[in-house]
Amino acid sequence: MHRVMLCLLLPLLCYPLITGCRDKESYRKDIEQKGTVYSEESFLSAIKAGDRDLAELFLESGIDVNAKSADGRAALLIAAEKGDMEMTRLLIKHRADVNIRDIGGYTALIYAAYQGNLALAELLIKNDADVNAKDKDGWTALKYAFMNQHKDVADLLIKAVAKKK
Repeated sequence: MHRVMLCLLLPLLCYPLITGCRDKESYRKDIEQKGTVYSEESFLSAIKAGDRDLAELFLESGIDVNAKSADGRAALLIAAEKGDMEMTRLLIKHRADVNIRDIGGYTALIYAAYQGNLALAELLIKNDADVNAKDKDGWTALKYAFMNQHKDVADLLIKAVAKKK
């Protein structure tokens, strides 16, 4: 009788260990064990600090990847403004909206173009960033690239715009 029960229960007990599957609550507990409050504000602080491990725990816990701060800044925008490629990749992997905007209308691609970050611009375009998006002043990523003399980014954006037509 005990062998039968053990044979029935063992797969259920070992499944998380074998597959690496965890429930969302276990990720939340890990976050709290690190002394961090489980909140969107803490998630955005982890992004700002470049704490990829903590950010991943938040994402695995089911936090809204597109959550915004009081000033309208989403995680992807924070990572893009910092030029943090690894964090940007992580957020995109977790389905961040690559066209999300802050209160000024800036997108991650606009931040990449403004800074002349070619690799980041390529990553965002590859993941369907809107190359024609305009900020509240009507400026596109291409205009920012030109104004800041980032020829390589401007060339990339021109090619991406041409592909859209």
